[in-house]
Amino acid sequence: MLPSFPAPHRAPRSSGAAAQVEVCQTAAGIIQVKGEGRAECAGALLRGLLAARRLAVVTLDLSELRSISSLARGVLVGYCRSVVRRGGRVRLAGVL
Repeated sequence: MLPSFPAPHRAPRSSGAAAQVEVCQTAAGIIQVKGEGRAECAGALLRGLLAARRLAVVTLDLSELRSISSLARGVLVGYCRSVVRRGGRVRLAGVL
């Protein structure tokens, strides 16, 4: 018979403002990513990037991105790879 162990205790998350990320594209074709790129925001980040107009040269402005999780970073890397695969280029501005 295996011994039973109590479930690990996890601290509750803070009930502060909900994490959010905003993606918008300027008239000059710069894609601005703002807010906090937490893991729970990765879907919103992906939807925002996919909704942006496709350009030959994409500039990602990350100057207003306060933090980024590894999952959200993976979304950005995947987006950059898709731009390069279709023959485009990616430039980064205001990197953390």
